[in-house]
Amino acid sequence: MGTKQENIHNTVEKNVDIEDIETETCLNIPLLEVGNAKDLYELAESMLATVDDNHVNVPGQQHLKFPFKVPVGLSSIRKVYRSGIGPSSSHTIGVQRLSKKYLKHYEDTYGKHITEFKLRVTLCGSLAATGEGHFTPQAVERGFGVPLSDIELHWRDDIEDDFHTNMIIYELLDKETNEIIDGPSKGYSIGGGDIVSELSRAEGSLYEDDFYACYEETTFDDIIKTCYDEGIELWEYIYEREERYRQREMKRGKEREPIQEHLRECWHVMRNSITEGAELEGKMFGFYKRKAKGLFRSYKRTKTRNILLSAAAYAALESASSQIPVVTSPTIGSCGVLPSVLFWLESEYNFEEDEIIKMMACAGLLCNIFKTCIGVSGAELGCSVEVGCAVAAASFAVSLCFYNSSIQTAVRAGVLSLESMIGLSCSPLKGYVLIPCASRNAIGACQAVTTAELAMCLPSNSQTISFETMLLAIKLVGEKMHNDIKETGRSGMNVAKMVDEEYKRKKREKRENSIALARTILKSSSPALTPDIPSKDFPIDQEQVAQTLKVIDE
Repeated sequence: MGTKQENIHNTVEKNVDIEDIETETCLNIPLLEVGNAKDLYELAESMLATVDDNHVNVPGQQHLKFPFKVPVGLSSIRKVYRSGIGPSSSHTIGVQRLSKKYLKHYEDTYGKHITEFKLRVTLCGSLAATGEGHFTPQAVERGFGVPLSDIELHWRDDIEDDFHTNMIIYELLDKETNEIIDGPSKGYSIGGGDIVSELSRAEGSLYEDDFYACYEETTFDDIIKTCYDEGIELWEYIYEREERYRQREMKRGKEREPIQEHLRECWHVMRNSITEGAELEGKMFGFYKRKAKGLFRSYKRTKTRNILLSAAAYAALESASSQIPVVTSPTIGSCGVLPSVLFWLESEYNFEEDEIIKMMACAGLLCNIFKTCIGVSGAELGCSVEVGCAVAAASFAVSLCFYNSSIQTAVRAGVLSLESMIGLSCSPLKGYVLIPCASRNAIGACQAVTTAELAMCLPSNSQTISFETMLLAIKLVGEKMHNDIKETGRSGMNVAKMVDEEYKRKKREKRENSIALARTILKSSSPALTPDIPSKDFPIDQEQVAQTLKVIDE
């Protein structure tokens, strides 16, 4: 990590006003012209609201599905890193948390055990479209703590809610009369395990908890300035803000361990998901052959960095689909990127655990800004906000903590990563978080290290767009993408696979027909009379016929 004197990350020189620094000198990245994230998003909203076909201030006719979240502060990075059972944070962890919330509400309100009622749960939108492959019914079962056979489960992928596509409708019914006692009430799993429900709205708060900002700064420009003003490194800034937040939470009666301990526990789960995944063999779900163990064997022969990164990423994703606990970073669909990079540094460079924890803190801060501004739900904006966010965070952390770059260079690495990820669809094959998710995590881990190296070699004025503006671009592109390629399985790889299977079926059928025709011809001692073969006298070698039939039978 270097000394503190070396590692203020060359933010600015002393006695220089940060607002007066030119892009090409110490700051390295363009300052936001509109000041902060709130100003930037409000400006975007006004421009997009006034644009029309005749007066194009912004290219094209852009309409956002719902307004940007104007960040008034950032929550704790604890919400970035959540341990749980996969294979999806939105389809499993979030659904399980929502179901637990409704379980508590029902039992507290009516004073009876949940088994004395009848439950009706309707999965909507993406949760219904790919819920089976994402094990969503099992998440509902775990949340309520009753057998799935006792829950009336409905699948309605045709119901799309304006707030978020990952919606569940909960209803509590009388067991005898089947009359609705409570509900219908809507809950949403909005990505990364975060949830929103109408129960919270009724309590006067949209989100699951009242919002108390852990970080007042909402852009990297503000964060850089704060680190300079206070003379601290980024990880120190994170630890200080998190501890201050923890103390405030404890006064509200919420006991929380220090952030370092939370990150340490998450790292242990991450590492375990890789080591356990590396031992798994055989096929999954009848079509996916596990790859991690073979890749680790290849690494022992080649000692290639990218093979180790890929092996670790595959291991984490395969663990997530095997009910082995993993950690959202920022989602389970992207849970192989950052852990594999950390695993590589520990394995190859003997990074100590405290250094790993610092990297997780720094990566978590980038994910936090990302998550607060535009969310991390692939069902809303595509894979750019899942694997894309993870790659940017890992690249940022590698640049900052491994290569000892400035914060500005690390941000540039993150932006470079996102430039190549914008517009990435979410099209899981058969609804399982494996194809193309596992390979994207593997390649994303390799890309994270590569972009960190690339950012160091590019000129300081080569970045033409700020991190926060890049998030705006991802949001705009994601909203334009068709729902069929956003975690619904209605297009993309699923449709291509159906075509491929039909092609193979017809090819197999044609081959079987050809073999049958060949057998008929060869068994005949006289010329075959078929629509396909003209009548013609030809000699038949009976020994050759016997040999050919034997080959066909084999």
